[in-house]
Amino acid sequence: MEIWRAKAIYRLLVDEAEFKGRLDSRKPAPQRFRRGYYTMFLDHILQAHEGCDFDFLRARPEDVPYEPQIGRS
Repeated sequence: MEIWRAKAIYRLLVDEAEFKGRLDSRKPAPQRFRRGYYTMFLDHILQAHEGCDFDFLRARPEDVPYEPQIGRS
């Protein structure tokens, strides 16, 4: 690894074949839970560029916008 702070350069000095081999041999971590908030979070949370919200809270394309009712009327 090579870091030049003054020039804001960060380089990973690993051979391309070694890097590819490590990626190919990587296994995903086993899921610790099968239900509850943790699983819901892993399955449905959106990434930062998408708003960091649950995907089921987003509007669907076929949804029609409406004005919310305010007050008791």
